[in-house]
Amino acid sequence: MNKVLFFRSVVLSCIILNVLFSCARKNEKLPDSAKVDTGTKLSVETSPERLFFHYWDNFDFKDTIALRDPAIGEQLLVDFIASLPKFPDTISSRAIKHMLSKAKPFPTSFEFFKKQYEHYLHDPNSPVRNDLYYKPVLEFLLDSCKLGEADKYIYNAQLALVKKNNVGSAAVDFEFQIPTGGKRKISSVHAPFVLLFFYEPGCPHCETAIAELQTSTRFRQLVDKGILNVLAIYALGDHNVWKAYQSHIPATWTNGFDSGKQVLAKGLYDIRASPTIYLLDINKKVLLKDTDLSNVALFLNAQSTLNI
Repeated sequence: MNKVLFFRSVVLSCIILNVLFSCARKNEKLPDSAKVDTGTKLSVETSPERLFFHYWDNFDFKDTIALRDPAIGEQLLVDFIASLPKFPDTISSRAIKHMLSKAKPFPTSFEFFKKQYEHYLHDPNSPVRNDLYYKPVLEFLLDSCKLGEADKYIYNAQLALVKKNNVGSAAVDFEFQIPTGGKRKISSVHAPFVLLFFYEPGCPHCETAIAELQTSTRFRQLVDKGILNVLAIYALGDHNVWKAYQSHIPATWTNGFDSGKQVLAKGLYDIRASPTIYLLDINKKVLLKDTDLSNVALFLNAQSTLNI
């Protein structure tokens, strides 16, 4: 699906959902509590949340023609995903599992939506990839489906990764080599904010991001004042390649190489694309996960304590 069209649909869906919640269903009569079966009995208290659990009520999961029409099946899911941030995480998680439970009796529909969830929420190139929302998909698959050993292994591995380094949790610490030959850890990098930047030498997207960090007045000021420490880590391969690329990494950054190959071998971080970016606070808690520089800039600009 074209990313521009996707973003337009997200904006449109948000507007539509606001209208639906505030106007169109104002007179809809619902019971005081909507019971949702996702493995346990769940009571949803507030009216918008009750309505959200009825989002899929009018979709016929048996209708494979509508399912394969991008303007119907896929678009409904796009709008559904766009609405998830409007609700508490627990409600969003339950709503995803509830939807999957409705699709499960219909194998064609279930397989279609399973793949669409993976495409939108887990694909590294998706503009709305989100581990928080992909986690309940994986949990449902592991808890509610008969899986072969291969699928079970894949979903368990994915679930372990999406549970790590989430916003608010402590970033997984690991040791890395610096150009002088010494060793450091993430926990030894001191700054109010740490931009953990996993890159690959020669990667076009990485070089674009490196150039943006160097040319941005805002980022340079934060680095020069010691407010932001950019920790660039090459975790994917060859020590000689890393050494040869060092001139591309600014001297004001912390330049590291995962000589023990811990990040990938132990699954410490989910690196599905380069660059992969995290923003950490002074205590190395995750502020932004698998983000981009525009979101980092927005976050830092919103911090009233950064008087630059």
